[in-house]
Amino acid sequence: MKKILSFVTLCTLGFLMGLIVSDVFANGTETLGPPLGVSLADGSGILAAGTGMVAQPGMITLEIPSGATVKQVLLYWDGQSVVPDGGDDTIEVNGTEIMGDLTGGPAFFFDICTCSTGCCLTSIQNSSYRADITSLNLVKSGPNTLSVAGMSFNHANNGAGILVIYDDGANVSEIQVRDGLDLAFVGFPEPRKSTVPQTFNFAPSGVDRIATLSLFVGSVHDDRQTETTDRPNSIEVLVTFNGSGSPMIFSNALGSFDGLYWDTLTLPILIPGGASGLTVQVFSRDDLYSGLLPASLEWVVGALSVPTTPPPGTGTPGFWKNHPDAWPVASLTIGGKIYSKDLAIQIMKTSGSGDKCFTMFDALVSAKLNVLVGNPSACIDAKIVNADAWMNQWCVNEPFDFYMDGVKTVAGSSLPWKQTGESLSGTLDDYNNGLLCAPHRN
Repeated sequence: MKKILSFVTLCTLGFLMGLIVSDVFANGTETLGPPLGVSLADGSGILAAGTGMVAQPGMITLEIPSGATVKQVLLYWDGQSVVPDGGDDTIEVNGTEIMGDLTGGPAFFFDICTCSTGCCLTSIQNSSYRADITSLNLVKSGPNTLSVAGMSFNHANNGAGILVIYDDGANVSEIQVRDGLDLAFVGFPEPRKSTVPQTFNFAPSGVDRIATLSLFVGSVHDDRQTETTDRPNSIEVLVTFNGSGSPMIFSNALGSFDGLYWDTLTLPILIPGGASGLTVQVFSRDDLYSGLLPASLEWVVGALSVPTTPPPGTGTPGFWKNHPDAWPVASLTIGGKIYSKDLAIQIMKTSGSGDKCFTMFDALVSAKLNVLVGNPSACIDAKIVNADAWMNQWCVNEPFDFYMDGVKTVAGSSLPWKQTGESLSGTLDDYNNGLLCAPHRN
């Protein structure tokens, strides 16, 4: 769909009205389903990341929780080819050539006019692939960067993504994956007009849980209107109680944010106590009535991780400074310096008189304790590292520490706070208040 919008001809207009109809079906095409030919590993959670592949190599970066074991790594890629070419089932990761299994397609998506005069129709089809690359040991605990190259679809290399199942040794989750190829553009006839909703069922729990929902979607990009507008799109997520519920709508969450033409979207979803199912669907739709042309898109993967044993929940600085018995450790390292539990609590009970070092200290101590007691942390690990570096740079003064010298080290109006500190502290606070990937403790 990206290329067709560059042509304004009679046949293009006819195509947009759905007058050119051709559909090719294959296993896993125009829907997603449980992965065929691969068994999913058990684990504590999932992480997803991707890259657009118009420019190669593409770089995929993600961070696995410290100390966690990587149980499985699934690589996906998707592109467009001119009929009758069947796509490209090989790709390179860190210089290693990998052959994948077809998960969807080849599936006809649209026709384009390829003549400068008149109308010469060329049909474009999509194909998606998957490879289990766990045995290559390319992904490990901590930060990871993968170089992806070698995609050679003859019309468009949309993108690639990796889905990682990991085990942190403390939590267990029910993990489900749906893959395939589901194409959608609002101006086409069915089945290319809309995607098929995907439902994940799981055992209900008596308490609230935070699930992780990850999607790989290709081809969402504006190349017709202006350089600054987006192609509207929508995602509906419905958490069900006995088959009913109210949908959450995420408008314009896709836009080649991994680079042209690929999106990895990860959403923390509250699963209230008693809920037993989640349904997700991706739409080519303009929720905001902007008048812009909705996106054409290719849904490749949907994955859900639901904790079976709810985590203990996060606590705020107010909780941790008033509940010393709840601390899982006797000391913490903040900004490269070790603080005993008693000293850390003493600092947290100090007002700081507007010194933002105290604000960051409180938020960082709480976030680290919330992780140490067993809460999910994939959404906050990188921010904790950045906050430690901020504390080390701005708040640890030899021979006196910020809490001893009586000097306001970082004022609320200072550049260190306004440029980076305020945002970091705010994200840590959101995590500590149960607003990100871990629930708040009861």
